[in-house]
Amino acid sequence: LNLTQAKTKSFTIDMLAIRLFRDYDPVSIGEAGENIVNMTTYGDPETLVIASEGEIGEFDNHSYTPWPLHEIRGLRSENTGAAMLVNDVYLYFTLRQKLQRYFRQTLEDVGPDHDAGLPEDRQGYYSALVGWPGRVYMAVDGGSSNYSSVLCFKGSAWHEVYRSPRKGIRIRSLYIQPMPGSMTARLWIGEGADVLWVPISLNPYYDADFRYVYEGTITSAWHYSARPDVYKTYASMKMFLENASSGHQEIYLDWRKDSDTSWTRVT
Repeated sequence: LNLTQAKTKSFTIDMLAIRLFRDYDPVSIGEAGENIVNMTTYGDPETLVIASEGEIGEFDNHSYTPWPLHEIRGLRSENTGAAMLVNDVYLYFTLRQKLQRYFRQTLEDVGPDHDAGLPEDRQGYYSALVGWPGRVYMAVDGGSSNYSSVLCFKGSAWHEVYRSPRKGIRIRSLYIQPMPGSMTARLWIGEGADVLWVPISLNPYYDADFRYVYEGTITSAWHYSARPDVYKTYASMKMFLENASSGHQEIYLDWRKDSDTSWTRVT
């Protein structure tokens, strides 16, 4: 205990209790040469969950037990568990360029990399996780050559809530700030040398404080109908628009095929 006092100041200290721990023998985590990447608490009762480069396990009562998830060893990397989050009854953690969800010795691959995954110029490592009721927000670090972004996971689907304005701006931290007296919260994003926030809400439609912009775009997934080798013919498309002023809507529809690099306007 090291205390420093200014000459003109006085202070008192109440020492209630100091617990002295005896020296324990070190506990080995993972295989020889592996680094510990991250730690968090999880379970009921809570135990310390430790992620090393090649495995994840629990530390309880001075005993370490690896989880019987041998597939993690085949994807050993410094990104194993680099981001970890407890949300609802699940533990989310990163595994290379994947996001895993763990519950009662069951592991699910729930990341946005299924099928074709994210576009080539928006892929990267998952660098940060934050939770909200019924949602998980995840930062995708595009590195020095791709776009970075923030995605929201709800139910079984992902939605992009923010994308860096240009390639090479890395996103590596997230934080949710509740706003007293408002249904809208702020999702803070650490982007390169800057810090910014975007509004988030559990129900933006009925949230008077939620901010909107006057225009936006929605890009759908590829439509294959499970048969990419069959030619498709589309006769019509329906779009539903709510809570918009009459006479102030302009809606445009564009399409493109797999090999196209530009969009074609439907007239």
